[in-house]
Formats: sequence, C-alpha cells, structure tokens
Amino acid sequence: MLRYSRSAAGFTLVEITVAVAIVGILAGLAITQGLKALERAKQAKAMDDMGDMAKYIAVRLSILGVYPNPLTIRSCPTCAWVPYERKDPWGHLYVYSGGGDTYTLTCLGRDGAPSAGITFATRDAFDLDIVMKDGQFVNQPFTR
Repeated sequence: MLRYSRSAAGFTLVEITVAVAIVGILAGLAITQGLKALERAKQAKAMDDMGDMAKYIAVRLSILGVYPNPLTIRSCPTCAWVPYERKDPWGHLYVYSGGGDTYTLTCLGRDGAPSAGITFATRDAFDLDIVMKDGQFVNQPFTR
C-alpha cells in the first residue's frame, strides 16, 4: 500500500491564494507606474513642442520687431508652428496669447481645460497647465 507524506501533496489553497494576491498587487503597482510614466512622457513632449514654437516666435520677433499677435498668427498660411493649428500630446490645441512685447503659450494638460499652473508639489497632477511666458517656462512639471 502506498502512503503519501503531507509535504509531497502540493500547495494548499491558502498558499495559492496568497501567491495570486501578491502577483495581483505587483501587477497593479506596475500598471500604475507605467501609466504615470506615459503621462510624464506626454508632458515632456508638450514642453518640447512649446520650446520649438518659442524658437519660431523668436524668429518672428527678429523679423517684425514685436511678438506676433494672435490675429496675425491665424492669418499666416505658411506658419507650421502656429499654436492654433498644433495639438498637444493629449489632442488639445495650444493656447497663444499676447503680441507686442510679451506673449504667453499654454498647454492645457490632460483635461484640456484652463487650470492652475504646475508646482513642484502638484507635478503629478496631469490636468494642470504648462505655461511659457516670453520663451521661459513659468509653470512646468520638471526641469528639462
């Protein structure tokens, strides 16, 4: 007659449940961090786009002697950098305002609605605005 010892019987239901729970927790953490990294990459892309637009605005400043106003930007058919025509990584249009001796360029963030600017304490709130004034970021999630 064959006899089996308790140690050779395999895993118990409790042990399997604990292992599945641990794997589930680790997967949840990995997904959360992955989504946060994706949103941070979108913020970085928006900042790069805004930097590119600021360079073109500086070129227009050197040609015109003043920053372009929103009406002249809208009527420029060859200006590929125009914020009214470019969308941020979340699919919303950039907002350009100003003219004369100052301008502001804004990315409205994930929700596409105006909100407060980003501070160090709120850098993980991806709905907040990224704001550039006269070629310098005044509200940004991190230093480029």
